Amino acid sequence: MTLFRSLLLSFAAVASAPAHAIAAPRKVPLHADAFDLTLARSVFERRVGGRDALCLDGPVFLKQVRLRSGVISVDVANERRRHFANILFRGADTRNYEQVYARMHKSRQPDALQYTPELGGATNWQLFIEEQAGVDFGDALWVTLEVAFNSDRARFSVRSDVDEAHVLVDDLVLPDARGLIGLGALQGACFSNFQYDDAAPEIQIADQSADAPDGLIREWGLSQSRAFETFPMRIQNSIGAWENVATQDNGLLLIGGHREQRVSGSFEDNSLDVVDVGVVITSRKKRDVALSFDLSDQGAVYLNGRRLHRYDNTFRRKGLTYRGDVLLGAQSLTLPLKRGRNELIVSIAERANGWGVIAALEDSDGLTIEPLE
Repeated sequence: MTLFRSLLLSFAAVASAPAHAIAAPRKVPLHADAFDLTLARSVFERRVGGRDALCLDGPVFLKQVRLRSGVISVDVANERRRHFANILFRGADTRNYEQVYARMHKSRQPDALQYTPELGGATNWQLFIEEQAGVDFGDALWVTLEVAFNSDRARFSVRSDVDEAHVLVDDLVLPDARGLIGLGALQGACFSNFQYDDAAPEIQIADQSADAPDGLIREWGLSQSRAFETFPMRIQNSIGAWENVATQDNGLLLIGGHREQRVSGSFEDNSLDVVDVGVVITSRKKRDVALSFDLSDQGAVYLNGRRLHRYDNTFRRKGLTYRGDVLLGAQSLTLPLKRGRNELIVSIAERANGWGVIAALEDSDGLTIEPLE
């Protein structure tokens, strides 16, 4: 059973629970006993700038509240140090949820506000380079972070005393169902004025589906995961059963939504695990075709069993500021197709920050592309 299927079952159980009317908006007293603190590294209450605040490190989830759609907002203390402040929503459980976070040390930088799903206890921010924005957090003590979500769409906002920024997402990863909400922090953050309502907001996003290339690979065969050892020069299609999995609308395959790492949630201390994804490309004739792709963290591309390319996109691999973001077109490779059946297999090893792949054949006329079975 894949993680996404498990999530759907979890959401079905949640959705069947009796609904409770929610006054709009409802302010949440920021007391530790209002939250599930199972995964929190530290939580304490204190006064910050004349306000009652909840200061925490790690994720916490509000007890007895689940939202399918609505608006959640919170004020974050604008401290002058490296730390991250998150709103968590639509959680299937405490290891799988949507989130947006303010990188409080990144004022005026292009990635000050960022979206990522948490899948199997691991973040995936390297896979969502387009879902981020810059903002000036200003000098006032409090900055407001807000999430509005409905169906598969969300609008994330941050407002300071001098600036505001927004990020629009039209393809949320977690299913459209009632889920947990909460707060999170990395390296500690203090929160005040936490409130929510369940009124479904209207979120207008321009349709960008026409921008997808014709040869975008939207379905893959996916192997089971295993501990990474090496990328051999040749690979045999003897891995075992392949599972047919679909990508996001933009062609991104979120491997973390289907396979969990042996150790996750510890960033660079996670285990290094690998999967294989594959498609069958049937060509009417012998020809060369360009493959446009990107992946994270490390990978190798095989055609008909032979390794063509090895790649390393690991966070900080090329210096302290190297992020390892994934973007279609970042890599290009020529595939020498033979007439008839061709097996394209990509092995992808992941440590932290996003396990995924995106790929397209730049000239797909006369080709059929099917998941490897």
